[in-house]
Amino acid sequence: MASAAAFKTDFLADEERSSRRHSLWLSARVSVRGEAEQVMIHNLSMTGLLFETALALEFGDRIEVELPEAGPTQAEIVWCSDSFFGCEFASPIAAAAVSASRLRSPYLQDAVEMRQASAESVPLAAVVPGGLTPLQKALVIGGAAAACWVPLIVAVAYI
Repeated sequence: MASAAAFKTDFLADEERSSRRHSLWLSARVSVRGEAEQVMIHNLSMTGLLFETALALEFGDRIEVELPEAGPTQAEIVWCSDSFFGCEFASPIAAAAVSASRLRSPYLQDAVEMRQASAESVPLAAVVPGGLTPLQKALVIGGAAAACWVPLIVAVAYI
């Protein structure tokens, strides 16, 4: 099966991690409770991964993910946010499996183009704040400014 991926290495000094994390754009198959789906892995290390999926998963679910050179690998979901799930492997995978995943990556420019193509189906305003219209920006700023004055006005009114 062909995989599409891109990578970079994240160096996070303020986070404690047991192994180096590599950002990817790698398609993989995840199985949970007899249900399987292609997911997008966003980062990978020897001890875990972060992936995105539409599957209905929860904290503590045990999954099986198919990784290059590692094959079916057991993991547990340790955090989730919307469609993103962070997992810890039942046992660390070999550095060779991480490298194999990285080698499945196309050139970085190809990955950027893939990300842009996948984002085209979602309105820009729903993805980034910079996509708001000038009127929407003005309303957000005005609402925030008004909310800042409310405690002061209430305090003065009751003194």
